[in-house]
Amino acid sequence: MVQTRDRPGEMPIEDPTVELDEKSAPFTKVARIDITPQTAEQGEACEVRSFSPWHAIVAHRPLGGISRVRKDVNQAISTLRHRLNGQPRVEPGAKVE
Repeated sequence: MVQTRDRPGEMPIEDPTVELDEKSAPFTKVARIDITPQTAEQGEACEVRSFSPWHAIVAHRPLGGISRVRKDVNQAISTLRHRLNGQPRVEPGAKVE
């Protein structure tokens, strides 16, 4: 779900102290994700993958300073998790061999 930013002057991206209340900016459903159960064969391939909202097309990437910081933190955590598990870190779309 998303909240539409239709009044930029009242809804600044770079000021996280401004609340986007649901009355003036109601949530809109934009997608539904259905995830089917994994098979045992898919398990290992899924374990080496990393998900980040930054994998989206440019127009759909997160906005604001907090999101930019989260990008670096999420990547560092993913890298550490894969290193501790002795697994390669594979970006979506990359082939796992």
